[in-house]
Amino acid sequence: MRMRQWILLTGLALPALLAQAAGLGRVEQVLAPAWLVRAGHSEPLTPDMVLHDGDRVETGAGARAYLLLGDGGRVKLGASTQFAITAATETTAANGRDENGVYRAAIDIVTGAFRYTTGLLKKLQPRDLSVRVGTTTIGIRGTDIWGRASPDEDMAVLIEGHVELTRGAESVIMSEPLTQYHAPRTGAMQPLGKIDPVALGELARETEIPAGAGASSVQGRYTATLGSFSTPTEARARYDQVRAAGYAAR
Repeated sequence: MRMRQWILLTGLALPALLAQAAGLGRVEQVLAPAWLVRAGHSEPLTPDMVLHDGDRVETGAGARAYLLLGDGGRVKLGASTQFAITAATETTAANGRDENGVYRAAIDIVTGAFRYTTGLLKKLQPRDLSVRVGTTTIGIRGTDIWGRASPDEDMAVLIEGHVELTRGAESVIMSEPLTQYHAPRTGAMQPLGKIDPVALGELARETEIPAGAGASSVQGRYTATLGSFSTPTEARARYDQVRAAGYAAR
């Protein structure tokens, strides 16, 4: 009897097989292709991966990713986005908390769109979280904010809460819902303006995973069989090809 080699595309279901050490956050949901880059090594982004100091997440064309941070907040990443996370200080524990239990971390959105939302039950938890969007830094204290870093400008929309934005020597407070901020890469910050809910809805779709899109999650109920092969060499070649493209095959 000849054994066949199978490859499963775990894009629809991925149970947590092993308990992992605490980190700065973890991956909740992925619409591939997307990658985790750690210490120069890249691998497909997979639900329940733990995020550690210095990790980078990259999403491909049409992709999305949802990340749960150690402060209880959720970060939604749009397509073609580069996200990096670091502990705020060298003395911070592996889970991002200092000796007083304050979560301290910094997020860098190098390019692309994101949305950060504090969980309803987590808003009062102590945190010192900053989000760098291109050349602008946003201080987070418990809020719902959408932003984008592009070659032309940094942009942020306050949906709920209160944030302070800093860019060089300039700073501005955003405290009114549906307020938007624009900062061209060359030139000063623009005055804050309002955004209507319809326009906000268009932006929000850039970071939402559409229903039925085939995203992977820990709670997923399905597994897709990508193919079967008669030799290990054939199976390994396709496995490597699929994973290099940002899909978590096994």
